[in-house]
Parts: sequence; C-alpha cells; structure tokens
Amino acid sequence: GGMCGDESPVENGENGEIPSEETQSHETDEDTRIAVAPRLPWAIFLPVACASLNSCNDGFDIGVSTSVGGLLQEDFGLSDVQLEFWMGSLNLVAIVGVLLAGFLSDRFGRQVSFSASAALCLAGVVA
Repeated sequence: GGMCGDESPVENGENGEIPSEETQSHETDEDTRIAVAPRLPWAIFLPVACASLNSCNDGFDIGVSTSVGGLLQEDFGLSDVQLEFWMGSLNLVAIVGVLLAGFLSDRFGRQVSFSASAALCLAGVVA
C-alpha cells in the first residue's frame, strides 16, 4: 500500500531506532539498486561560484557598455569605428585571456593565476 505517517521507508532496527547506513543491509539485485550521486566537497563550490559570478559580471559589462556607448560617442567625439573598437575590446581581451589561461595555470598554478587575474581586474576598476 501507500505510505502513511506511521510507516517508515527504512525498517526499524533493535529498540525501534533507525539503523545507520553501515548497519543496513544493501540489496545486490541490479533492479533494486538506486544510483546516488557522490557528494561534492564544499571546496568545489567556491571556484564554481566565482566562475558563475564572472559570467554574470561579463554580461553586466556588456550591458553597461552597450547603454553607455552612445553617450561616450557624443562626449568624446568618437567615430563609429572607434566606438566599435571600444565595444569589441572586452571580447578581444577575453579571447587573449582564454588563450593564455591554460598556459598560465600550468606554469604558475591555478591559485596564483586566479589571484593575478583578480588583481588585474581590480586595478582596471580602480584606474
């Protein structure tokens, strides 16, 4: 039948407690096995979060440069070609960074490469 509030999906062990994972018997029949994804260590979430934020930041930069492009063209007297170079510079620098990223990570390690990249980005923001 269906699950009711007083039924448990795991049979109770001695004294009515739920047995731990080590004390439960494991089915060996392939049809009854349930695949469980391995747990990822917490340390993996920081690089993933940084990569995700980097993608958000890239989209934000593109959006801002698109909206500000017309104003910059008027204020600085940029030609259409100069404005196109300014708008495309973000992608050009990203291409160079992607081409160098593997080499720099292999040569200096990921942590040093990531720290240098963050310092370079911070210097660009401050300048």
